[in-house]
Amino acid sequence: MRHFGDGPFLSHLPINLKYKGGLKMFGKEKIVKTLNVEGMSCMHCVKKVETALKGVKGVKGVKSVKVNLENKTAEVTLKEDMDLNVLKKAVEDAGYEVKD
Repeated sequence: MRHFGDGPFLSHLPINLKYKGGLKMFGKEKIVKTLNVEGMSCMHCVKKVETALKGVKGVKGVKSVKVNLENKTAEVTLKEDMDLNVLKKAVEDAGYEVKD
């Protein structure tokens, strides 16, 4: 009985390659942008930033958002590249500051 990962079974599959601010996974580019967010102090703040970034007006490319209160970061995974200023404005409109 063969086990998943034995022999050349997986040798034909592409591997993840990091390049140009994104990841290439199975032929599709995955773009990840990280923002340094100041002013968050609780989980309510985290939720507010997540909601602001997921609901960026006029942009359909936001795939997922992960906000880390301890590190004061917001990691945004995009389907297609977009201007970082659009994401910064969404966070600032929610009442927080984005540091470079």
